[in-house]
Amino acid sequence: MIEYHLVSNWKLNATVDQVWAILDDPATWPQWWPCWQSVEVRPNQAIRVGSRINARVHGKLPYSLPIELEVSHWDAPALSQYSCEGSLSGSGACRISNDGVHTEVEFDWNVGTTNWLFNLLGRLGFIKKMIRNNHAFVMAQGQAGIDKRLAARS
Repeated sequence: MIEYHLVSNWKLNATVDQVWAILDDPATWPQWWPCWQSVEVRPNQAIRVGSRINARVHGKLPYSLPIELEVSHWDAPALSQYSCEGSLSGSGACRISNDGVHTEVEFDWNVGTTNWLFNLLGRLGFIKKMIRNNHAFVMAQGQAGIDKRLAARS
């Protein structure tokens, strides 16, 4: 397994509660975050510890990743933590805070690839860099999408 520590930060012109309201509804992520091709939440109700999010994520590289997130910690509106299975295995967290001017969102993932081909190719530095850049692209698309969604709500 090739391991990755991926950290992304968003600065948003909205309140913590406004940002949480959007992130708290994973079923709608594909509507504003184009890299999330599909999302299914089980059980089909409000997110809580134990909820599972089955998703397919596609960046700018020619592949999609099927993943399953399980909510391991849910402390609205400040922190959510997940375990991850599928094409990626590991854990992640989303922290939301306000610096007095902006709402800051930090995504922190510690994951490894489970696909034998990604594990083989990921040993090559330039491939690992491509995968990191792909993640950065996915996250940039998310920030652009949530910015538009927040602007539409104001």
